[in-house]
Amino acid sequence: KNLPLAKQTIRALLDAIDAYPYFDDPIFEQHAVYSLELALLALVSNRDRAPELYEIFLTKFDSVLASGTSENMESETKSEKNLPTPFLMERVVVTILRSCIHLYDIPQVRPQLRTCLHLLMDLPPNFTRFVSDRMACGMAIFLSQKFSLLETANEWAFIGDMLDRLAFYGPGRGFVFDGIANTVESQLTPTSQVGDERRLLTQEGSQVLTKLLLKFIFGTYQKDMSLCVPAMLCMENLYRHTVMLARATGDEEEEDDRGLIHVPDQEMWKNIALAYYAVCRVPDPNITNQGTDCFQRFIASTKMSSLPDDTWLTVLHLIVMKQPPVTDETARVNCCGILGKILLMSIAHLSGDKGNWEDLTDIVNQMAVLVGANMREGRRGRVSPLFESTLQSITFICNHMVAEEFTGDHEYGDWVSDTLLSELEKVGAGGGSARNVAATQPNR
Repeated sequence: KNLPLAKQTIRALLDAIDAYPYFDDPIFEQHAVYSLELALLALVSNRDRAPELYEIFLTKFDSVLASGTSENMESETKSEKNLPTPFLMERVVVTILRSCIHLYDIPQVRPQLRTCLHLLMDLPPNFTRFVSDRMACGMAIFLSQKFSLLETANEWAFIGDMLDRLAFYGPGRGFVFDGIANTVESQLTPTSQVGDERRLLTQEGSQVLTKLLLKFIFGTYQKDMSLCVPAMLCMENLYRHTVMLARATGDEEEEDDRGLIHVPDQEMWKNIALAYYAVCRVPDPNITNQGTDCFQRFIASTKMSSLPDDTWLTVLHLIVMKQPPVTDETARVNCCGILGKILLMSIAHLSGDKGNWEDLTDIVNQMAVLVGANMREGRRGRVSPLFESTLQSITFICNHMVAEEFTGDHEYGDWVSDTLLSELEKVGAGGGSARNVAATQPNR
């Protein structure tokens, strides 16, 4: 409670750092680190005086980090051993993050804490790589505990940039994802008592975390796909939270009687759909199967009328043009199945507008090429799952297009059915179509 004494104690402890780089006796670096730890404990023990006390730390942090990296990290060949005070610098980084975790709930200290975080962003990449796991761990804890205190779009943008930078380093990538996942999960847990208020992840925060999760799903970080499936599952929960926020503000409609969701952000929806489909194309059977399940849940829950026709046509174009090779059988089966289901879901609506026919025709023609390739590949020596899946899917589509219940343009539906059926008939597999069945029935 004695501010002058607290300042004097902390300043004396931090003065021990000024003797770096300790070339005469490296043991002094250990002493400096111990002094830094005691100074932080003194700060945290005097939270009510933190706004006045933290200025002393800020000056010291800036001095140590600037002097320790400016002349020693110019070359890509530099290693941690070349740093004059690697242990002290690493402890300064950790101390900054610990102070943010402990003190960010004090509004008067936040500007100084943000300044310290900016110091970390200014560190050279070669040094950041050495401490990326510790930085990412600290930021993950900070995010999951203090996200509700990030009030502006600029604050969220800065935190997002920092997490994005750390995720590019392998040692820190898992920590970054854990921080995001814990934050999203906190929005799903019911409150423990009546009257409890859940810390709310804002729209700005949801947008930043969505961008980061998309990178995990796409494998943007060094082509690492190891977290793509957990990231997809996390994205499902975050998307539901985003929809809930849009409804709370009155910007979006409630679910309809079938439980379909009105899309709150068309660009975000399209990016998520493209990311999910990228996972469906992965050769690994387990990954493509989980990606397919997730993608189909996402599409099936979407209210079709909440998206413009161009978006659906773009998705169909992407799927038909970005098919995995026939040698990746499981992924090929999944992706062709997805194509068939989305076409079935959308073609009645899309064919009702003749302005869509040109794009639809191109999609169907490309689909016919895929069907032919699947049927030929699937009969080489044996009837493979690819052959059986394609036959079942295309037969169902052909029958649906000529059924009386089809609500789209019947003339166009007939053409689609004939085009796809011709590919089955080329390999003698068109017997299951409604027209062929009818043609073989005796007249009564």
